[in-house]
Formats: sequence, structure tokens, C-alpha cells
Amino acid sequence: MPDDSSNQDMAGMPENGEELYRFFMEEVEPDLLSENIEHLDEMYPGETPEEHLNRYRGYSQAFYLFDEFLKNIDATAEAEFKRIAKAMDLAAELEEKGKVQETLDGIEQQIAAFA
Repeated sequence: MPDDSSNQDMAGMPENGEELYRFFMEEVEPDLLSENIEHLDEMYPGETPEEHLNRYRGYSQAFYLFDEFLKNIDATAEAEFKRIAKAMDLAAELEEKGKVQETLDGIEQQIAAFA
């Protein structure tokens, strides 16, 4: 029987890269949402060069954090794929053992019927 727990765990999670980016940036740095990128300087009229530099340093930090976030997702996904592959291997092994046992049981029944 398939295990639906991983599907339930993923409910509400972003389904593609754009949604993942939005999911992250909405919390970390909303200025960097796709629809805001072209208007960043318009959003801060009259800022000083120092304020501008500090804002862009913050953006750089947000992108760094996003990169780390992606690395964590990659590692988690790899571990999950390995877990699934191991479970599938075990299921195949158990199925094969079951077939062997069925064959042995059939042979024993034939021997018992013959004797």
C-alpha cells in the first residue's frame, strides 16, 4: 500500500521555482519579489547613497540566504529520494521472497498430494 505521508507533508509547499522564490522572499525581503525588481529605486526616492548601498547589501544578504535555503532543500530532497529508493528495493525484495515462498509451498503441496 502506498505511503501518502510524504504527499501530506508537501501540501501547501511551492510547486515550482517561481513559487519557491516567492515563498521565501515574501518573508525575507519582499522588495525582491519578481514584480518589485524593476521598481526598486522608485520605491525609495530621496534615499542617500549610503542608504542605497545599505539597502543593496541587504538584498545581497537575502540572495545569500535564498541560496542557502536552496542547498538545504536539495539535501533534504536527496535524502528523501534515497529513503524512497531503499523502501522500493525492500518492497521488491519482499515481493520476490513471497514468490519464492509461494513456489515452495506449491511444491510441498504437490509432494504431499503425490505421497
